[in-house]
Amino acid sequence: MAGTTSSGLGSAGMGPSGIGENLESRRETTLAEADPLGREHERANVAVVQEEVKIGKRDVGRGGVRVRTFVTETPVSEQVNLHEERVDVRREPVREPVPIEATHEAFSEDEFIVTAKGQEPVVEKQAKVVERVHVGKEAETRTETIEEAERRRDVEVEQLPSSEPRRP
Repeated sequence: MAGTTSSGLGSAGMGPSGIGENLESRRETTLAEADPLGREHERANVAVVQEEVKIGKRDVGRGGVRVRTFVTETPVSEQVNLHEERVDVRREPVREPVPIEATHEAFSEDEFIVTAKGQEPVVEKQAKVVERVHVGKEAETRTETIEEAERRRDVEVEQLPSSEPRRP
């Protein structure tokens, strides 16, 4: 019956691809029952591992601006000359005789109106655009060279000279 011993350096076995579960060397020694000389056969599985570098890009924020509007008030002061009229009613005592021909007219009814005018300040406001703020984005595309090392673990096999002479 054949026995198997494992002297692998990793903690897990090889996967179906020979890579992944055990990236260290794994050595199996099998005792062959059918070998009449009782020789041991050694077998080693060594994984060749290579990195694959993928270079891509992603969107990231690069800052920006916040645009807000607000209202400020600035006091304005200006002097204005205003014209004002008043109606002045005064009575004064008089002792004058009325001529006979004007007596009829002196006792007739009459009415008239005297108006006074004045000025008052008027404030008129008109909004005007005095400045425009343009907010926009500019985009540019640049080419950047990315340098990265891609690693690979290779296996080198060297034939060693025999320490015993070959038997015919």
